[in-house]
Amino acid sequence: MMENLREVMQEETREFLNELARHADYPIERMTIACGELGHHIKDFCRSHRVDLVICGNHNHSLFSRATCSAKSIVGSCGVDVLLVSLEKG
Repeated sequence: MMENLREVMQEETREFLNELARHADYPIERMTIACGELGHHIKDFCRSHRVDLVICGNHNHSLFSRATCSAKSIVGSCGVDVLLVSLEKG
């Protein structure tokens, strides 16, 4: 049952990203969907694709959200420079 749920979630994510890419004002060379611990996947991706900068959008404004945001795990583990961009709500 969990495998079916994962497949459904990945398909919905893929559809969302494809729609997002269609409306982007710039070319998108590659989109990657990963499950599990984000920092680990970003680190592996950076190594295998020779990435030297990761840009993360961050829309967490509360103290608790800032302490637990996914960007924190990326900054701590990816091994390359990380630029955090504050995203406004709305």
